[in-house]
Amino acid sequence: MGLGLKSGLRRRTSAALACALAAFTPGCGETGVDALAVWIDGNIDENGNRELQIYDRGERRSVLFQPVIPGSETQLLQMAVNGRARGVVLSGTRETLFVDLREGRRSGITAALDETRDLHPDFGTLRGGDAVYRELLSRTPTTARSVGLLPLSGRFGLEPSVVSTPGEPDGAASWHLLSATDAPVMFWVEERGDPIHAEGRVQAVVYPSAYNSPLPVPEPTVVAQGTLVGRGIDEGGTRETDDICPNRVCVSPSGRVLTTQADEPCALWRWDWTRASSPNIPLAPRRIVLPDECPSNTDPFLFATLSDDLVVMDDDQRILLFDLSNNTMRSAPKIGTELADVRLADRGKAILYISPAGQVVRVDEFGARLVSTEQSFCTIADSTAVSPSGNWVVMSCNGQAPNGLPDGLIMRVSALGLEQFAGISMRPVAVDDEGNAMLYSFDSDDSSVEPRGLFILGGDGTLARTDDLEPGPAPVAIPSEENGRVGGRFFHAVGIPRNE
Repeated sequence: MGLGLKSGLRRRTSAALACALAAFTPGCGETGVDALAVWIDGNIDENGNRELQIYDRGERRSVLFQPVIPGSETQLLQMAVNGRARGVVLSGTRETLFVDLREGRRSGITAALDETRDLHPDFGTLRGGDAVYRELLSRTPTTARSVGLLPLSGRFGLEPSVVSTPGEPDGAASWHLLSATDAPVMFWVEERGDPIHAEGRVQAVVYPSAYNSPLPVPEPTVVAQGTLVGRGIDEGGTRETDDICPNRVCVSPSGRVLTTQADEPCALWRWDWTRASSPNIPLAPRRIVLPDECPSNTDPFLFATLSDDLVVMDDDQRILLFDLSNNTMRSAPKIGTELADVRLADRGKAILYISPAGQVVRVDEFGARLVSTEQSFCTIADSTAVSPSGNWVVMSCNGQAPNGLPDGLIMRVSALGLEQFAGISMRPVAVDDEGNAMLYSFDSDDSSVEPRGLFILGGDGTLARTDDLEPGPAPVAIPSEENGRVGGRFFHAVGIPRNE
């Protein structure tokens, strides 16, 4: 499926916009949300086109979305807001298109980037939020990998290029692509074994970006190579999973350091590419022994790195924060009896452990601490949104109300405590750093959970309908780091930090 967007963004001026666009612009008594959200109308016009709806910090715009192949279904489409909230990504079978809403530019990845290869059906976003990529599939048998990479910002942004692994992996190994949360750095890591773990070559690549680049580069550039080894871990019990550090290979937010777990308890391997004397001279990892306070008898697992020197680990009972710069350890108890929903915040510099009942533990440079200990009756949170700073969490809990209570519960958690709003079945779309949340309502008896209305929950607790969603959004797929794509989603949104 090829893609087309009719030139020019236009403000929506339908009858739904009363009070001079007040329904979608801060003013006339309504609070806006500092977020960028997109959805596609379910209705198709006589030419087979749909409206792409855009909510941008309280203002509404729309773009005419035109599938090049008549009759193309939205099930073939992937849609996303980039992590830096600069624009919208639309991806079909033949093209991945980015539209920069801040500067009006656009560019994409197509098969013409490498006519000897085919495009993978799905696209991905690097964790820094400032680049998208599309796997380029070889037509001949090979275990080497190549991606079409599109940086999204900076002087050399929106210029697609091909980034490839340093050859085929050795033996039974495979190449894994990793990236930093707050810098334009990506890595190819050789992995193997069962449980799978890092073992073999590693390569660091810096790509163009306007955000926190360690080097000014006009195109993706190899800056270091070497070797890395890690420990494979069988997960289970109350240990957290490895979604944040896939296969227990952690990338620091700055993109300078890779950290893995050594075979013995309370020891790590670290690969810091800034120590390389030349991109052509292989760099070996350094072994680090953790402070004496590390409970070697419980064998803590590596879980995340919040900076070049802050390492998060966990055992069955505690969350452990190690500061390698001063050789210290701090800890906090885990919450609840079930595995928490774990989310990164503050560009990867903080982690939130969130229980379904509304308890939250935050881990950052200041330590591991309980944000809220209050609990609701909820045992399964069906949707969660976290503000960019991580200071606000909004969760929905539907179909679990005790007898006599209305169904539908929204929980908003912050340092102020746990707020509960009951009576309407809703799910959060986004929440900003002031606690203002965007939510959509649905009929609790409708298994499709089709949105019926768009609402804003203000920081002061007021709830206001902002859109009747007529026509309703079409279900599409959004990118997933673990599965390639997640289908049946109606919105994709990113909260915008206060300083952006």
